[in-house]
Amino acid sequence: MKIIIVLPAVLLLLSGCLAEKNDPAVTAMQAMQARIKENNTVVKEEKPLKTVLDDKEQLRFRLDYARLLIKDNKISEAEHLLDSLRKHEAIAPDVYPLLAEVYELQKNWQHAYISWDVACKLDNSHNLDLQSRLARAALLCEKYDIAEQVYQQWLSPVNHGDKRIQVTALNNLGFTYLLQKKYEQAEIYLKQALEFDPLDKKALANLRLLQELRTRKKQQVTVRPEDLPLDNCYKKRKETSK
Repeated sequence: MKIIIVLPAVLLLLSGCLAEKNDPAVTAMQAMQARIKENNTVVKEEKPLKTVLDDKEQLRFRLDYARLLIKDNKISEAEHLLDSLRKHEAIAPDVYPLLAEVYELQKNWQHAYISWDVACKLDNSHNLDLQSRLARAALLCEKYDIAEQVYQQWLSPVNHGDKRIQVTALNNLGFTYLLQKKYEQAEIYLKQALEFDPLDKKALANLRLLQELRTRKKQQVTVRPEDLPLDNCYKKRKETSK
């Protein structure tokens, strides 16, 4: 009798073990544990450092070196290197803004203007930062019509949703006409800028300057690069390479 009683119990235990073993959830868990164990035992191979650069990578490396030269104030060396790099179409859009900055540091405004002009023409994103630098260089070269074109473009319907651009464009147009002693047009644009933002410091300062010029307290405007319109439109590029 004991054997008859014991055997069913043993069979029941065995059937329970088999059921647990064939259970889908248990099988999946075991498979997952096996994969984790396998991944932990695999030694990850690190990629060796690249020792040979292709042509494009070499150009990018030289461009980064030019940025370093500018940072270290080695302007003549940077100019020489950038002048050679600008002939390569693949990186020309990144070269010309740097070259323009080099010319500005040398106070070579004519070459700076030309470089900013090329940079804008190579740019397909209608970058306001580049346009701002072009207009500023144009004012320094007394190419007022170029600066006016840039600022008028900023007043296009595309930018109507951006109040800051509108104020900047109107203020800069006012300043541009002020430099040309076209005081009536300057006043119109400056007052329009103040309609958008009555507390705009640059527009208020330019309007006071205009009033002083009209009352002969000042005979002319002394133009310094740091006084010319720039606002917050331009931010120097700090990226190394794309």
